[in-house]
Amino acid sequence: LDPTVFTVFLQGGAKGSAGVERTVKSILTADVPMQIILAAGNNPVLAKHFSNIEHLHVLPFTEAIAPYMAASDLIAGKAGASFLTEAFILEKPFLVTTFIPGQEGPSLRFLERHNLGWVRLDAASQKKLLTDAACNPAMMAEKVTSIQAYKAWNMQANETFAPIIQRILIERIPRTKNSLLQEESLQEPID
Repeated sequence: LDPTVFTVFLQGGAKGSAGVERTVKSILTADVPMQIILAAGNNPVLAKHFSNIEHLHVLPFTEAIAPYMAASDLIAGKAGASFLTEAFILEKPFLVTTFIPGQEGPSLRFLERHNLGWVRLDAASQKKLLTDAACNPAMMAEKVTSIQAYKAWNMQANETFAPIIQRILIERIPRTKNSLLQEESLQEPID
């Protein structure tokens, strides 16, 4: 792979996904240089089908997937909560290419509400978005800035949990001699 070329990390899940084939074909026929890291998972048919294709690196199942995701400019695939979280930890914009209706719908709304990526469910709109993203660094930078802002807000919000939990515990513990001792220990700051 060429580190100077716009790189899409595309994952279809551990078993692969039917929609991945359409997405791969649309990316490889784009009018701008792009390359794909395709996480084929445990799908040897998908891996074989896309092996030895220029601008495409097929990645079989691996536990150490983060370095491959980090090497990309954008992460694309199914809107699973864990996969989205991995992308945001790496500060990579996410393109949802498929989702499980009813189960992953909230992930789509979350992604769009916080400006963390895009939802494009058909190959033509995916190709247009990826072409625009590859040609427009400001478009990508806007998403990365939103991801960083969301992460900072989330970290700050997490800092408020310990005092809230302490207060709830103090309010709920019956006031006995033993509980007063516990209450005093709860007053100590939690690291």
